[in-house]
Amino acid sequence: MSTKAGHQDGNSGFSLIELLITIVVIAILASVAYPDYSQFVLKSRRLDAQSELMDLAHRQEKYYAANATYTVNMTNLGYANSVSATTAEGYYRLNVEAATAACPLSRCFLLKAIPLGNQANDRFNIIRLHSSGSKEMKKKNSGSYQTGWDD
Repeated sequence: MSTKAGHQDGNSGFSLIELLITIVVIAILASVAYPDYSQFVLKSRRLDAQSELMDLAHRQEKYYAANATYTVNMTNLGYANSVSATTAEGYYRLNVEAATAACPLSRCFLLKAIPLGNQANDRFNIIRLHSSGSKEMKKKNSGSYQTGWDD
């Protein structure tokens, strides 16, 4: 039944304008929230890599206790590949190096986590852990490492 010119009783739908305004508001909220969310995801994966480096350091110490030296061979530490390993989720490649020429592998090691795939979009592109316990991260396009894993 029509009441006023062309209007029906009980019309409870949305107008096109209301729908478009809702879509625009959702799009604005998403454009603000998504960058924060993606940075959160990258940082979360970075924390996973740091945890994996700590586990790798533990494996090195265990190997050192049995052999009186550290190793660069990842199979000696329980990994499938002798040169490098990837984190459980596959976002970082892990490897072992001698710390410096002055501190050879028989006494020191340097562990590195290098981002792979989409994780390369993180603002930190290398995470390091020394046998001394010092922790470092290198920002993209920076020649120096910052001390600590806090950002």
